Amino acid sequence: MEYTHGSFKVGTWIATMGGEEATEVDLYTGYNHSFMTEGYSLDFMVTNYTYVQKAKNNSVEYSIGLNTPYLNLFIGQMPEYFGVESASNYISISKDFTLGESGVVLGLGVGSTSFADEDKFSKNEDGYQDYKVSLTKKKDDIEISIFYTENDLEEDEASLLLDDSVVGGSVTVSF
Repeated sequence: MEYTHGSFKVGTWIATMGGEEATEVDLYTGYNHSFMTEGYSLDFMVTNYTYVQKAKNNSVEYSIGLNTPYLNLFIGQMPEYFGVESASNYISISKDFTLGESGVVLGLGVGSTSFADEDKFSKNEDGYQDYKVSLTKKKDDIEISIFYTENDLEEDEASLLLDDSVVGGSVTVSF
């Protein structure tokens, strides 16, 4: 659920994580600056990730996003990565395609996570990459989305925090 007033927004996102029956509650706030040129904007965000059954994984992310008609760029930084005593940096590039006149949007994205202290988490010296495909439909103030995401973590690394692949969905109501 999200509340927007002018350029400011505040919202929450709630999910249940499979397998371990963990609940994730994300609270976020941000500011969007639209440029005079159509389709260009900057997003400044702070997101608090809270894991009800795994409080040690609670984290905060500071991020900036550049949105253009061509590509979207997202850069995030976490002082402590989901309970691992290492800062992390995340960068992703995505592109949305409107499918005909249906209003359905196909989203494609790729991201990369790196760690300040690789030895604390990953055997992979380069961090890890993730990939996402989504379909979204918005009508008035309601947005419905389904997605598939996958990463290239080793199985034993993925079990620490993430599933290696996830199918999910969301309903967003803005008011």
